[in-house]
Amino acid sequence: MSDKLENFIRNNREKFDQEIPDSNVWNNIDAGLSQQAAAGASASSSAATAAKSGLAKVAMAWKVAASAVAILAIGTAIYFATTDKGSGKSPEKALAPIAQAKGDDHNKKIEFIEANSPLVNPPLPEADIPFFTFQVDGKKGGQWQAPNGTTISIPRKTFVYGNGKPVKGQVNLKYREFHDAADLILSGIPMTYDHNGKTEVFQTAGMLEIRGYQNGEPVYIAEDKNVTFSTASYVAEDDYNFYFLDPEKGGWTDIGRAKVSKNKEKTRGLKRLAKRPVKPIAPVQATTGQELKNELSFAVDYRQYPELKPFKKIRWQAANPDALEEGIFTSTWNEVQLREINSETLEYEIRLKNSRREKFLKVKPALEGKDYQKAMAKFQEKSKKYASLIKQQAKEMDRLKAQANVFRSFSITGFGIYNHDRFLAMPAVTFNNVIVEFPEDVYMDAEKTAIFQITGNNRSIVVHHGTEIGTLRFPKSEKNFLVAILPGSKLGIFNDEDLANVEQSVNEAVVPIQMRVIDLEIRNAIDLRLALRI
Repeated sequence: MSDKLENFIRNNREKFDQEIPDSNVWNNIDAGLSQQAAAGASASSSAATAAKSGLAKVAMAWKVAASAVAILAIGTAIYFATTDKGSGKSPEKALAPIAQAKGDDHNKKIEFIEANSPLVNPPLPEADIPFFTFQVDGKKGGQWQAPNGTTISIPRKTFVYGNGKPVKGQVNLKYREFHDAADLILSGIPMTYDHNGKTEVFQTAGMLEIRGYQNGEPVYIAEDKNVTFSTASYVAEDDYNFYFLDPEKGGWTDIGRAKVSKNKEKTRGLKRLAKRPVKPIAPVQATTGQELKNELSFAVDYRQYPELKPFKKIRWQAANPDALEEGIFTSTWNEVQLREINSETLEYEIRLKNSRREKFLKVKPALEGKDYQKAMAKFQEKSKKYASLIKQQAKEMDRLKAQANVFRSFSITGFGIYNHDRFLAMPAVTFNNVIVEFPEDVYMDAEKTAIFQITGNNRSIVVHHGTEIGTLRFPKSEKNFLVAILPGSKLGIFNDEDLANVEQSVNEAVVPIQMRVIDLEIRNAIDLRLALRI
């Protein structure tokens, strides 16, 4: 990846994460394409019919054409979802969901407790994954969509205050997602699960956190309500269970399995965008009295055939001069029909017929004087609308491509952290007595430094506390990394290529792993991805 691209991503990170086109953009683009298609069909069916049994002779000349092109202007509607700046953490106190309190004198429903939870410890709080913030009317409810396609649906009267009364006014909802190892590392959220006395490592298909506040104070989901999600997922398999991070139990609780479905909006949208609008064609200017190459002129009795009178001042030029045979200009035609093929491309068809044969010619109109000036003004206007439509289509294409191909649907009854996971299948390769080593000039605490092992197709992390890892397991068929976030804006890296060269020593001797250290300030997950090239 080039330095320019990396700098561009870093400098425009918020726009990458926040900008969401309004649904009207899609509707307008679709309407524009549909109307164009309808106009083309209508033009073909409502052909301008010329003489059916009159005499017409065809002569050659040069001719220039002009006609109208109908391109719909599409308005742009942009929606911005705001994210927290700075640390990316909520300005309110750290809160975690717990069960409803029993026997409270005020019948207060408690879904949160204030805590510096030992479960969640981001290694760089200033680089923690930021929240999206959006508002919902407490009485009316509403729906919100993230850039990657995630949709959150909130019914009417979903939220209550601590005393159980319905919330009035606007509720601020804070939401974020975690999809890859960079997200998982910076979140500080645990990725292990105690299963039948064995510690299993999670492989995620998407994790999320959602909180609700009003005036800085937490609000809660009413007992008879739930919030419905259709979350973006970049994993199609359906063997992932759904877990809730329960601070009361001190770990994850298995609460079932979400429904997996394809992103139909993306599929339909990309299909519709494949229908490109027709580009306007400039009118061709003709000059009175000057002979035009490949011009077709007709000698028609307009008293006998008044239906041809509207075309009297129009000069016609053969669109394909190669189709002009010598016999066309020496024959007498008993029947002439003029049919519009496509008003957008200014294409017409002339049908010539006599007792011996029938001939079809594609032609284009040419205009003179004020008619040409009017047509050119319309062409310029439609060209601007065409350019705007193309720009909107490109933007929609980028937006849809950024969406996930799969959604996982579920409902929740309380705020907190949720995760789609399965147990990581470990491994084929095992090293014992592993010790991680750093250059002598790098300051670090050998006992407390966290060594993050990235594995599971970049969707799992194993945290090793201290440099004496001991046993190191990893799937050989996947890319694996060891990463350490060090003081002084430094990053220790041991990548997949380095790991491939490690060999287990005989007699269970120590296996040293020498970390490379680079100077890098990790400000967000993008910085970490770029450093690791994942």
